[in-house]
Amino acid sequence: MAWLDHREDRQHGDHVVRNVARVRDVDDVAAFGRQTLHRQWTPSSFHTAAERAELLAAEACRVMPPRDIARLHVLWPDSWETAEGGFRLRARGPQSVLAALLESPRSQSEVARVLALIPPDDVTAVENLHASATHRDAYVLTLIPVASEYRWQQLLALLVTDLAKRVRMPGLWLSLHDERLGGMTDAEWRALTGVLVDGLSLEGLVAVFTAVCKAYQHSLMNAGLVGTPLPAILQELRARSTLSDFTKLLGSRWALLPERRKERNLARSALVAWRKSQG
Repeated sequence: MAWLDHREDRQHGDHVVRNVARVRDVDDVAAFGRQTLHRQWTPSSFHTAAERAELLAAEACRVMPPRDIARLHVLWPDSWETAEGGFRLRARGPQSVLAALLESPRSQSEVARVLALIPPDDVTAVENLHASATHRDAYVLTLIPVASEYRWQQLLALLVTDLAKRVRMPGLWLSLHDERLGGMTDAEWRALTGVLVDGLSLEGLVAVFTAVCKAYQHSLMNAGLVGTPLPAILQELRARSTLSDFTKLLGSRWALLPERRKERNLARSALVAWRKSQG
């Protein structure tokens, strides 16, 4: 790596980093990450070292089995010394294996299997997951049912609190178009809805439902409710005796404010289609 850096051969350097994640065991990957961040074997700048560590974490989370990812989280360095003294990486930095996991193409169930192997009172894990989720609204929704299932109570409380504060903010849901949302099962959507019923106001539930409708509007306009999580959400609302009040609010004048009209009309159309499918 030092030789490649001396030659300024970034392409082959990145190739070596990816191969370390693919072919070496988890202890070696962690050691390689520590050496990268300490720049023990490379003249690269601090910025380049951080990018290389981020690449290593990303590749590891893409190819390693869940048990190894959980162990890598424990072994991965979260700080290192610089010439100016101590320097701590930001929570959503390259040291965060769990942040890299959320950014990876791994399925929702694979993410859940990793978290199942980490104690829910792991402070670093809670900090990194929460910091990552605040940058992507879709991560909030996909983490809530996982945190609930595995009793990550501190993380769950943080996520629901954040969602309650931000659910009505303009433009909040622009990042909701996310592949992992599309990979959630009906059971996961029902679990998510159940937590939101307990943690959000009725207005917040309407806002979330509207946002999900907007995220799936292409499917709604071409195939109706097929392939969307909307039936699962509405079934859980009905099971929790919330559907009637939810429906009234969705059709109220509050729901038809000019800046919301297009989105709320889409949500009302989805609700009508679901009712018809129920006979």
